[in-house]
Amino acid sequence: MDNKEQTTQNTQAAPAQSGAAVKKKQNKKNKIRAIISNTIVFLVIGFGLFWLVREYFHIGDKTYTEAAQVEEFINPINTRVSAYIKDIKFIEHQKVKKGDTLVILDQNEILTQLGQAEAAYQNAMAQRSATSSSVNTVSNNVSVMESNIAGAKARLWNAEQNLNRYKNLLAAEAVTRQQYDQIKTEYDAQKAAYETLVNQKQSANLSTTEVKSKLGINDAEIKRTKSALDMAKINLSYTVITAPYDGIMGRRTISEGQLIQLGQQVATIVLNGQKWVTANFLEKPDASCENWGKDDNDC
Repeated sequence: MDNKEQTTQNTQAAPAQSGAAVKKKQNKKNKIRAIISNTIVFLVIGFGLFWLVREYFHIGDKTYTEAAQVEEFINPINTRVSAYIKDIKFIEHQKVKKGDTLVILDQNEILTQLGQAEAAYQNAMAQRSATSSSVNTVSNNVSVMESNIAGAKARLWNAEQNLNRYKNLLAAEAVTRQQYDQIKTEYDAQKAAYETLVNQKQSANLSTTEVKSKLGINDAEIKRTKSALDMAKINLSYTVITAPYDGIMGRRTISEGQLIQLGQQVATIVLNGQKWVTANFLEKPDASCENWGKDDNDC
């Protein structure tokens, strides 16, 4: 009977030991699966972190640099005349179009200069007209003198003929000495009158040349005053300062009533649509360029 009970106990212990072995084996498999799963998860997380760090810091990317900056044209706007500021038509960082009025300067002094330039130009024109009239007058006098000289020359020739005739008559004692002296006196008078007219004509010719030379001076004065007048008109246009192109205004550093000098900066403007990036890269020769310079291959 004891043997029978022992057999029963052995039969009951065997299934228990078998279940424990299966459970132990199952736990081992679960541990292996957990290790594999955790390893895969760690690898995925590690690869993801590496990718994020690599992309964020651009590790190994030769086309990336932090030494870069955006640049654009900044143009100073300067005044071309010296005047007081009358009105300011822009604000800081305002978008403007080409030709928009930015600053208006006081025009009173420029208008005075313009009036003086116009008066000087008109005076030069009047002097030119007066000189032309003088040239015409002197030329007419020369023409009149030429006519008078022609008449005096004819009278002198007639007096000379009478003198020669009376000289022959005196030699033949056909006339008295007194009659001959009268003819001789008349001849001398005609000769003196003729020579006087000739000298006057020469003086008139010199006067004509002198007066005509003033025309060149007048023309030069007209050009000078005309240039001064044009410059005064240009300076008047400079009292209105406009935007040179489309852009954005910079900081305002002027105020109304301020006296600005010639060439003084009144504002800055940034040109629209023209921006570029200046970047500094660390250059490393590629493998294909190791022999660059030794042959004609392009890298």
